[in-house]
Amino acid sequence: MLLTLVLSQVAVVLGSWLWTAAMPASYMHSLLSDSGIRWFFGTFVENQAKPLIVWLLLCDIAVGCWQASGLWVAVKALCQRLPLEAQQKSGLQAAIGLMVVEAAVILLLTLPFHAVLLSVTGHLIPSSFSVAFIPILAFMAGTVSIAYGLFSGILHNYHDVFQCVCHGTKCLKQLVVLYVLATELYCSIVYVCS
Repeated sequence: MLLTLVLSQVAVVLGSWLWTAAMPASYMHSLLSDSGIRWFFGTFVENQAKPLIVWLLLCDIAVGCWQASGLWVAVKALCQRLPLEAQQKSGLQAAIGLMVVEAAVILLLTLPFHAVLLSVTGHLIPSSFSVAFIPILAFMAGTVSIAYGLFSGILHNYHDVFQCVCHGTKCLKQLVVLYVLATELYCSIVYVCS
């Protein structure tokens, strides 16, 4: 996948140059022209600054909390119908209780007429809720995981909670690299064809 994205970027750069050299009157832009090089370097950060990268980071934090808190192990044992220890049961009760409270708060902020998270016209999509849906889910997953970890005895203090939040997954670096390459390839194609 990584090699495909890199080779595709090279093909777009060289293809845009060849196309504009062969047909200078065409509407396409070359990435090897002075304006193309300025565009590539000048808009790189802007191209990457999209909600998707924030969603990746938030989801990584949530999944890391889920793993480090031990909630993953408890849910897996529950699905396999294995007996749970008393601490795991109390942790699950706390996690489920918090999840119900958080879900109720979100419902109260979205369901009533003229709710705070609805759009000005009263619709759910598009609205503040729909824009923040992924962050809301990540926040809920993280807090529920931390509640499980605290009540099950896996997390003991603020330091453990901080380590849990920073745990993250091993695939985040790979996803970020793929995101950067794919985003820049997409933006390059849009620039060349505009």
